Amino acid sequence: MMKILIRFSLFLTFISNYFITQAQCNWTQIYYESYEYTTTIPYLLPGTTYQNTPQQWAGCIRTGSYGMYMNIVDGYIGQLYSQPFQNICVGQNYRFSFSTRDAFTSTNNLTISVKDANGVTLVSQNVINGSTWNDITMVSFGATTTTLTFEIVTNTAGTGGNDVGFDDLRLFQCNPTPHNYAVTECLSTPSLNLYNSIGSPVLSSSGIWSGPSTLTNNHLGTFTSGVNTNGLYTYTIDGAPGCADSVANLNVAFIQTPTLNPIANVITCSSYILPAITGTSMSGNQKYYTGPGGTGAVLNPGTSVNTSQTLYAYDGTTGCSDEVSFTVTFLPPPVISVSANDTICNGEAAVFTASSSGNGMTYVWTPGNLTGSSISVTPSASTIYSVIGTDANGCVSNIVSSAAIVKPKPVVTLQLSDDTICVGSPVQLIASSSVNGTNFLWNDGNAQAIRVISPSITTTYTVVGTSPNGCTDTKSASVLVIPVLSVSISGTPDFCDGSSTILGATPIIQGLTYVWSPSGSTGQSVIVDNSNVGWIYLEGSFFNCPAGKDSVLTSVLPNPEITVPADFLVCPGDPVVATVSSDLPNSSFVWMPGNLSGNTNTLISNGSMTYYVYAQNGNCVSEVDSFFVDMSLACSMEVPNIFTPNNDQTNDYFSLVSYSGLASLNIVITNRWGNVIQEYDKPDFKWDGKDRNGNAVPEGVYFYNVVAKTGSGEELKQQGFVQLFR
Repeated sequence: MMKILIRFSLFLTFISNYFITQAQCNWTQIYYESYEYTTTIPYLLPGTTYQNTPQQWAGCIRTGSYGMYMNIVDGYIGQLYSQPFQNICVGQNYRFSFSTRDAFTSTNNLTISVKDANGVTLVSQNVINGSTWNDITMVSFGATTTTLTFEIVTNTAGTGGNDVGFDDLRLFQCNPTPHNYAVTECLSTPSLNLYNSIGSPVLSSSGIWSGPSTLTNNHLGTFTSGVNTNGLYTYTIDGAPGCADSVANLNVAFIQTPTLNPIANVITCSSYILPAITGTSMSGNQKYYTGPGGTGAVLNPGTSVNTSQTLYAYDGTTGCSDEVSFTVTFLPPPVISVSANDTICNGEAAVFTASSSGNGMTYVWTPGNLTGSSISVTPSASTIYSVIGTDANGCVSNIVSSAAIVKPKPVVTLQLSDDTICVGSPVQLIASSSVNGTNFLWNDGNAQAIRVISPSITTTYTVVGTSPNGCTDTKSASVLVIPVLSVSISGTPDFCDGSSTILGATPIIQGLTYVWSPSGSTGQSVIVDNSNVGWIYLEGSFFNCPAGKDSVLTSVLPNPEITVPADFLVCPGDPVVATVSSDLPNSSFVWMPGNLSGNTNTLISNGSMTYYVYAQNGNCVSEVDSFFVDMSLACSMEVPNIFTPNNDQTNDYFSLVSYSGLASLNIVITNRWGNVIQEYDKPDFKWDGKDRNGNAVPEGVYFYNVVAKTGSGEELKQQGFVQLFR
């Protein structure tokens, strides 16, 4: 329900003589509410707002996915929100922070108050909101009772334009802050009073020292080199009842001269976390500084840096120190803008475009998680679209929004008394709409809702209905006019031997019937093969409308026969010129794989392969034939010249790149003095960089002598060297 909820109980008795010289103040967050839930917000006063649960409007979300949306009841002025806080320490300082704005683009006027259990106002602030977020930290106050109340009051009556967005309510408590110091001295320093190393504000002399070894001289805490142990020493002054102790922590190191490792320059567009400082002989008190020589502001490793600057990593003290410097450069975030609101009719597309002067911008739109500088959307209801941009450096822009305002559109219905007629027959057209007052306009210029037509040819009638709000809907319908019928036969009358052809009847009109001769078939098409080749006749009729006839002479075409070359035996990578032929002139050829064509092709492959070819003459196709290109003939050996046997799974062995076609192999590996390091008697040998005794040999140049035989008995010899790196 809440992002963070820190609950604790403190009893604080105010002590009038608890001076600044005894403790410092540290603001600690003890409560955080961001309204990340969907149930009722318990502190909204009933009847003051129209919504009482967290919402997802952009205007009420500062962080997270939900925020408090105070949609003020029309005409209402007064308290909207009242939240109690218990277990408050009397006399302790507190302060509130929160974020608020007008939920849309108007303004509102609020009074934010904090009251004690007696209703006494401890702090109050007037907030006038616009359409951008106000991130407010209220002034601090001293608690007078163990219960507080946080209240929100509207000073203007609720209307349609002064709704409130509210998010990220926080409560902070002021606690004493420990003094933290790093004391670094050279080993040559005989002793040091640690109390004198505590800076302002000065703590009293009533404290007690504790640490890894016992210090001398009471509150002075004398650390003696060679006697006391380096480490964290703590000086503690017992606090007043209910308050924390005042503490000084001194990290003491008597050291040798340290050596710090370099730190690279940083370029970023977000906060940069200072890394741990590394090196040798370090004191343990190494830190970052804004000035050289351990000067300027002190920054601990892990600190978030948010501005461009030069920083110095420093360790040691005068006479035994080291320092490295580096720069942190922050790039500004890009600023984007978006096109204006778009008003559309339901079903239409709204187009929004984001732009920026940044380089390499990418954009993400919500809702929908859409990408691109422009989007086209078709929402069914009015919707706000927000976009955020990221530039080429990964820097994230501001969020901007535009609204798609959707107007309802009419639904037009078009009815026909008949959709199929003979020439001269009448048809009634009736247009109607779901919205009263819709005007109609036909594609032939007629503006009547009901009309009678008698088209002489098939005609499509389109009517556009326009509602009073300007939105339109379009409907179309066709009236099929049967002319003095003329039928025809479509399709290819010639077909390849052993196959068939399909002849079709046109036109294709519902209710039109056909009779094919000599088969007597009445379908839309007829199959012609070797058994019924010759004259084919077609006759069509449609109720009482005129009929027509058509005929076609069909014939059988021969299939081509293909001839392919014999199989080839070649060296790997050698080109092969292959030629195929057909018994029919003007035939084309298709080769697979490779999708080659033509009767002659030069074939180049990295391995043995079967090629398939068929011939095509017109629409007639031959049987598929094939031949094999065998590239197993060994013609050479490929030996690498470098390897790295360091067990990183990459190039860990010295072996042949390829030994295809080799029947036997002997390789002798020697060092530069001719001593035999390793010897193998197989083509698939793998040398791992070790000698015959299994010992890893040193990096350097090694020589090899290879004698191999191919499957056909041919002897291959090769000498060379290989470089070994680890």
